[in-house]
Amino acid sequence: MLFRSKQLASGIPFWGQNLLSESEVEKISVQLVKAKEFLESLQAYNTPGKLKNFKYDADDIKGYQATFARLKEVEQLQAYCGELAQFTQYLSAAEAILPENHPWVAESKQKRIELLTEIRKPAQRESETFKAEALKQLKKLKAAYIKNYLGLYAKARLNLTQDKEKKDLLQDYRLKHLRRLATVNSINSVQLTEFDNHIGKLRTGAVLTEKDLENDPKSPDGFWPGMEDTSVSSEARLAKLKTDLEEVHKSWTKNLLKDLDDPVIQSNFELLKAPQKKMLKDFMAAKELPDEISTEFLAAIQQALSGLAKLPVRLDDLKKALFPDGSPATPSEFKDRFAKYMDQILKGRHAAKVRLVIE
Repeated sequence: MLFRSKQLASGIPFWGQNLLSESEVEKISVQLVKAKEFLESLQAYNTPGKLKNFKYDADDIKGYQATFARLKEVEQLQAYCGELAQFTQYLSAAEAILPENHPWVAESKQKRIELLTEIRKPAQRESETFKAEALKQLKKLKAAYIKNYLGLYAKARLNLTQDKEKKDLLQDYRLKHLRRLATVNSINSVQLTEFDNHIGKLRTGAVLTEKDLENDPKSPDGFWPGMEDTSVSSEARLAKLKTDLEEVHKSWTKNLLKDLDDPVIQSNFELLKAPQKKMLKDFMAAKELPDEISTEFLAAIQQALSGLAKLPVRLDDLKKALFPDGSPATPSEFKDRFAKYMDQILKGRHAAKVRLVIE
């Protein structure tokens, strides 16, 4: 009786909620205390002689029947909630794992409200039909979660075939070109940094099945959809990186050719050694980078472009210069402000030797 009183002090937990209101817990606790005192008082009548002085009549004893019946009901309710705990605990954890705006999360929360409302009705607590239906709904909700999770996992992780494509991309000759050329002053190396960041976020998944999620709502590798951007699939991101690599490689090649064709840079060619000059002339004639960028070729590029300086332009600074108070600008105002901004950032520099890059 004392043990039950202590248990009831915190109510009966169900899916993160308390099935019994504070007033119910208080009322039952008072009844159990009185019942406990009654039972303890009976211990004094432990001999036939003492029973002759028994102070309770039949009505007094019958008065506790409702208390013991209520205790039995509470015990059955606790046992029933215990049976459902493996599902409710799982689903509570699942709600935290999926993105907050995922439809399944809303469905789970709505189902919890519905079941809490029904299970708090005494008649439902004793209904085997209701209990079976509640269990069925929880199983269905769990199955729906697993299906959604597996779908998100497949979307957020590369499969083995895609993993090979990623590895091939990391060994692509164009990426090797970019890594070698990134040390050239006029090159916008931020593009390579962004590429590395994006491809580094592509993770390869394991073969995940429903069985793997039977007892734990998240995968062995700890995939947490609510903490990752699953709006774009890994497959689509990998495809975009392939396109980005091609575009950046073409852009860097085009910019190098344009810089080398600049009259200011052409004058530097006379300072190059004959083999270096030939390598650059061959590159300009072919309009394509050599299959392998040698140390000698890279040194020739750097020496020829040594007079060029990269000047980063921050979009926020540019926007502030063009729209200082956030108001619309006329074409004339826009042109004047842009000219002033250019004069400001180029002050003290040789404009012909500056290459602007966006950061």
